[in-house]
Amino acid sequence: VCRWHKASTGYQPHLSEEWQAVVSELASRGFSLDALLDFYEGLGSAYMVHFSANLSTTSDVVFGAIIPLSRSSRSAYATIMMDGVPTQPDKFMTHNWANLFCDLVACVVCDALDESNFAQTAYLLAHDMPMLRRLVNRSGLGERTYWICAFSVNQHTGICGGNPYGKKDAVTGALYT
Repeated sequence: VCRWHKASTGYQPHLSEEWQAVVSELASRGFSLDALLDFYEGLGSAYMVHFSANLSTTSDVVFGAIIPLSRSSRSAYATIMMDGVPTQPDKFMTHNWANLFCDLVACVVCDALDESNFAQTAYLLAHDMPMLRRLVNRSGLGERTYWICAFSVNQHTGICGGNPYGKKDAVTGALYT
C-alpha cells in the first residue's frame, strides 16, 4: 500500500486528451474470475476443440480461441467477456505466452482464493470443475476482476497480421493462421 501511495501521488494524466482516453479505455478492460472460468470451460468443446490442458500454451489459446471468438467484433476478448461493460480490474497479472494456459488460469484462481496450493487448483481445473466452481462461489470471489494482456489487449490490432516466426500449435502442430 505504501508503494502504491508513493507511486500514485506523482501521477499526471497525459497532456494529450486523445492519448489519455486510450489509456483509460485500455485500463477498463478487466474481466471477472467467473468470466474466465466460463471461457476455460468452453475450451475443448465449444471452441478450440483440440485444446489440451497438458499441452496447450497461452499462445495456442490466443490464436485458437481468443482471436477467432473476437474476430467479428475485432475487439479485446475481455470486452466480450464482460458484455461490453467497462470493468476496472482489481489485479493485473502477467504471463508467459509459452507456458501452459491451464497454469495461467490456475494462478488466477489461486490468487482469488488466496491459495498457495497450485497443484490442487490445477488438478481441480482438469478433473473437477464443479468443485472448483463451488469453492469460488462459496468464497464470493467470482466477481474479482483481472487484467491479463491475452484477454485485455485487442489482439486484432497487433498479432493478427501474420506469423513471421512460423509458430505452431502445441497440440496439432499446425501453423498459427
